[in-house]
Amino acid sequence: MSPKEDDGALRIHNGAGEAFSLVSRQPLDVRPGDQLTVRLRVRKGTLCEHLSVVVPGVGSFSPQLYRQFKTSEKTWLVPAGATGPVLVQLIGRGGGDTFISKVEAFRPDPPLSPFETGRFLPQPNLQREGRLFEIERYVVNQQDIAADTDQDSDGKWSLCRLSREENTPYFSRGTALKSDTVTADRATPADGCPPLHVRVGPLEPGRYQTYLSVPGRALAYSADGKEWRRIAGAEAAELGLLTLTKPFFEFWLDDRYVEPGNPGPTYVDFIRFMPIEDPAYTMSPAQALKPPARGAVDRRAVKLTVANASAHRRHEPVRSGVPIPKGELADADRVRLLDASGAETPAFVQATGRWPDGSVKWLLLDFEAEVAAKASRRFTLEYGNAVSRAVAPARLRSDRQGGTLALDAGAARVVFDGGRFSVFLRGEKSPSLALEEAEFRAADGRAWRSSLESKAQVEVEEQNPFRATIRLRGRCADANGPGPIAFDTRVHLFAGRAELLVEYGFFATEAEPTIALAEAKLRFSGPWAGAAARFGLPSGESEPIGAAQRPRLLQTGKEVYG
Repeated sequence: MSPKEDDGALRIHNGAGEAFSLVSRQPLDVRPGDQLTVRLRVRKGTLCEHLSVVVPGVGSFSPQLYRQFKTSEKTWLVPAGATGPVLVQLIGRGGGDTFISKVEAFRPDPPLSPFETGRFLPQPNLQREGRLFEIERYVVNQQDIAADTDQDSDGKWSLCRLSREENTPYFSRGTALKSDTVTADRATPADGCPPLHVRVGPLEPGRYQTYLSVPGRALAYSADGKEWRRIAGAEAAELGLLTLTKPFFEFWLDDRYVEPGNPGPTYVDFIRFMPIEDPAYTMSPAQALKPPARGAVDRRAVKLTVANASAHRRHEPVRSGVPIPKGELADADRVRLLDASGAETPAFVQATGRWPDGSVKWLLLDFEAEVAAKASRRFTLEYGNAVSRAVAPARLRSDRQGGTLALDAGAARVVFDGGRFSVFLRGEKSPSLALEEAEFRAADGRAWRSSLESKAQVEVEEQNPFRATIRLRGRCADANGPGPIAFDTRVHLFAGRAELLVEYGFFATEAEPTIALAEAKLRFSGPWAGAAARFGLPSGESEPIGAAQRPRLLQTGKEVYG
């Protein structure tokens, strides 16, 4: 980068993809509540794509760059905590040439009026998810809205329409309702602009998490027009979980509160409803289908192949789904599995789907197969009226005592403790291992742990001679009690194997439907000598990773792990 003077302007030239930064030499003393303006005259040459003006602790903006010199400026209201000298920083990206003719930082005299639409608002309205209603279209008392004038202290709400360039507050559709300037709390709703009576809809009956848009400055909300609640200006207001039984929702808004340190008009933009699914409302029980007495075939064969892509001989549990043509099979008992020699292979077979006539549509098979490295084995599935299957012996046993469930898989005994969410694996030929807890940390610093859940639900979701699935459900908690994150974990165990397959699921509850997470952990403990873990799906799983290597799985992108 080589800056030099050129025709009275500072010319900055840097390589493509590079950035530059300039910082003012002279600081400017500011206090909370002061107005601070930064004005610059700038043009771009080739390549320069982006320029940011930053005043640390106060604010930033990005002026539009043109090939001709243009003057841009931004005025901020200095926030609390920004007392002291501040510097102005210019950051350019994209490479090429930037020409800066003038940069000024000053307090405007006289101070700018906060009544100008969007001025001094703390943050943009960017959240648009859910069912959204533009409030100005649903106000009952439209006579209290001035649609064609924007005058302060006239006792009416102004309907403000902004162009794309003017809409820096990001009002939805570029429109918002603006009150008169509020400099002190009003004694009654009748003072200032009249309360807005809003009736939005139609909405489907059900439950909704409901939010108001960011008002910019303090706003009053009422569900009945009598009792009022103060809404802060800097954040979208959460109105709570609402159960709607009628197609329309009514509420009132007023400009009766002042925003400390930032007096001026308040803004009304939109209300949004986030549907909360209610299975009792959205889902109906399926009609049970009656199986036919007989299928349409006496015996039919389907070839199955089990492949081993690894470099090691494997003896593994196998689960496979098999589709069956309509009408051919009446019952899953009329199915058996044969190896390449024609001998029956022990298997557990269940019907997981049926055709409208009640015949089997889908079969699910569980069995075991030993396959050489880089090889495959052939099996034959036979089904029909003339087919019968030997019963596979039970190899998994469960025992429940209170909130504790123990399951013996032969090579290991697994204990599920519902009193503190933990899973213990104990076996004579395997190390002792415990899945102690899951821990979540939100972006705002809050943290919740599944081990603090004292009443986790533990149930046997599935059990057959080859495998069992245990489901654990509950709420992660902190010292104050249950938090907004629930866990729903499935642990799969296999007969004769000292292994666990853990599917850990978690979700935000109705108490807080969306949470910004900074970290999620699964914590294991126990005498780790010889213990190992694998990460990934079978097609791309890692080699066993010993505990001494302190295994971790980090998400470094939306679909990237390392």
